[in-house]
Amino acid sequence: MAFITWAYSSGWSRSRRDPGLFLVHQLLSVTGVLGLLIAAPQVAFQALVMLLVFSTDGFLARRRTSFWMTWSGTLIAVVVIIAWLGPQMRMTTDTRAGQALAIGVMFGAVVRCSILVTYFRSMQYRLSASNEKLAVALTQIEELARKDDLTGVANRRGIIERLQQGIETAQRDGSALCVALLDIDYFKQVNDRYGHDGGDQVLRAFGQLLSSQLRSVDCVGRYGGEEFLLVLPGTTLGQAQMLLERIRQHTESLPWSQMLHPDLQVTCTLGAARYRPGEALQALVSRADAAMYRGKQAGRNRVALDEL
Repeated sequence: MAFITWAYSSGWSRSRRDPGLFLVHQLLSVTGVLGLLIAAPQVAFQALVMLLVFSTDGFLARRRTSFWMTWSGTLIAVVVIIAWLGPQMRMTTDTRAGQALAIGVMFGAVVRCSILVTYFRSMQYRLSASNEKLAVALTQIEELARKDDLTGVANRRGIIERLQQGIETAQRDGSALCVALLDIDYFKQVNDRYGHDGGDQVLRAFGQLLSSQLRSVDCVGRYGGEEFLLVLPGTTLGQAQMLLERIRQHTESLPWSQMLHPDLQVTCTLGAARYRPGEALQALVSRADAAMYRGKQAGRNRVALDEL
């Protein structure tokens, strides 16, 4: 018991394959009690009671096989000891009938404990499975809470969280960080001419296009309406300009007319800004937004940079 207490309290057991130390616990306990049974058969009753108590520790077993193997061996050892030292035990074991009765009681008690352990262990398994399902469901809920159902990219909450993480990394490492705001040109006219279903198709295709053009470290989210926010970690303003120009060209060359209507043509205007050390998140987004509006005033379908 001292060893087991030390193993649990010190944390040593957590580094083992079986943190519950079932086999170690059972082998030490059962061996000690069997040794007591042989050395002092006069206290056999107490020893057998201790064995029954230890048998209830079966819930610590990682596998049911371990429990059944341990206690099958224990029962065999008890049968041998009772047959060998039965007359010396202060129990009704001085006759063959008494020995059979003691073995039967011991066997029945262990079987009863085994059934209880199996029942509670099955409940433990079911509870564990339910907890795993619950954890998966919570993860999915969290993902849905940060995802835009229409476009498949992050929603405003999700992209702002990623931007905050990017700012914290840039502050800690001194690495570059750029953000870009992107707006679909004349999107209101798309809704007016082709209806909201047509507008939804454009937004959905646009979200897929953005996702396909970004690196794994980048993130895009629907900032609001037809506006999208891009977070580009480890990216200079010059690198961001090349990426955004590629997105602009892909947007312009996408076969929009085949998706919805022969007359449909979609372009976008993009504005980018580089993070300044100590700058607030909203100030960074506002500079990217101002750059995007300068691009709109200059004729749309272009990339504008905040170079102040």
